[in-house]
Amino acid sequence: MLQEPHLSTVLDCADASIKAGIVGCRGWITLDKPKSYNALTLPMIRAIRRVLDMFAEEERVRCISIASAVPNVFCAGGDIRAVRTASLAGRHDENEAFFSEEYQLNLLIANYPKPYMALIDGICMGGGMGLSVHGRHRVVTASLKMAMPETSIGYFPDVGASYFLGQLPLGLGNFLALTGHSMSAEDAMYCGLANLRVSSATFVSLMLPTFDFTSPSSLTALAMPSTKVGHLEMHDKDIEQCFNVPRLGDIFDQLRRHQSPWSEQTLAMLKKSSPTSLVLTFELMRRCRNRCLAECLDNELKLTRKITRSADFMEGVRAALVEKDKKPSWHPQQLSDVDASAYFDDEAQLPRVGRRALNHSPPKRNGTIN
Repeated sequence: MLQEPHLSTVLDCADASIKAGIVGCRGWITLDKPKSYNALTLPMIRAIRRVLDMFAEEERVRCISIASAVPNVFCAGGDIRAVRTASLAGRHDENEAFFSEEYQLNLLIANYPKPYMALIDGICMGGGMGLSVHGRHRVVTASLKMAMPETSIGYFPDVGASYFLGQLPLGLGNFLALTGHSMSAEDAMYCGLANLRVSSATFVSLMLPTFDFTSPSSLTALAMPSTKVGHLEMHDKDIEQCFNVPRLGDIFDQLRRHQSPWSEQTLAMLKKSSPTSLVLTFELMRRCRNRCLAECLDNELKLTRKITRSADFMEGVRAALVEKDKKPSWHPQQLSDVDASAYFDDEAQLPRVGRRALNHSPPKRNGTIN
């Protein structure tokens, strides 16, 4: 029997590196894997799914929050080193289960029937964005470092990034997907990936399981206006000019012609990334434009099957996360030598992630509480 509403119900999830429970009307989930910056594993994904399913059915739970017990870290992404290890050993079924169930979790969060609040302090990348940006409330602090940096490791922005970045103006979505730009709180608010910025003190109060955020006005009143202009807003016109183009090669041409410190820095970022990843990411963004989240996740799931077996993925993860020499050797080295059709053929049909209608508005610039 469940305890009385004023008492805490704690769920046993210790084996999955998360904590969860119920306090009053609030269900809470806390990521707690400090050594790997909360990098998501399949047991973590399954545990979060089980808890969310239980919260959805529990009548006294009116709202849900997810946060981190690790200082200055929400979630650094999926355990991509484990994915590489499984690929090298030929255990591709493990990777299939990981990505399929992760994307199912992303879709569940997007369609969750109760208010879902992600409390994001510090690092939020890759899979961490999948746990947060699909939710109704995305709360951030001044220490935010939010990014989809996958092209730098021979991978591509997934967890629905082809959807939530695809909802942004074309140039801005392409810029974030291709460069892996690390967004500040101002950036995230500007493009709508966050919709509430609060002070550190307010963030601590929101972490308390007893805080009831079922009323949007109760959150809006806590907003802390920023006095700074973020990178994305400052370079809005530059980004749109250089990245709102029909072909990937045009981006490089536009950046070379732009001739500014910003364009030089941006060009340098792109040149460090895997050419294969850049080509596939640009093509994925093009194919998924105006698609629903479920369709975008389906396309991403298909792409994982091939890219996680590719030489650039093995090399990129090695250089960034295994040997950490930061000197990947990409093959091929030229954009023109990448055959995108080898990754996007439609011969193998995968089981679909699922199709449901979204219950929240997609990200918009200058985000507000929905």
